[in-house]
Amino acid sequence: MAGFEERRKHKRFPVPIFVDASGRKFLQFKKLRNLSLGGIFIETHLLESPGTLIEMNFVFHVEKEKIKVLGEVAWVCEEKNNSGMGIRFIHPPAEFLKKIEKMYLE
Repeated sequence: MAGFEERRKHKRFPVPIFVDASGRKFLQFKKLRNLSLGGIFIETHLLESPGTLIEMNFVFHVEKEKIKVLGEVAWVCEEKNNSGMGIRFIHPPAEFLKKIEKMYLE
């Protein structure tokens, strides 16, 4: 059986990016734990259920501009010291993906 990392469609990497994220139960400004071209992981104790739509505004350190991206909670982790949500991007803007590729994949 393949490991979880081997099943991922996109490689994840740690980033110094912040996101304003809002769902049904929360609105929060958080630093991302990691990012990929397919989604993010946010460390938080304010969890939404899988399938919940999340509106995100990414704040890029260099330009201080915000880019709006819609996501869906793919999975949640409810551990004492490691709670959070994996959020899958839904039709992310091309400018957002290009910025990620330029800043972190080149």
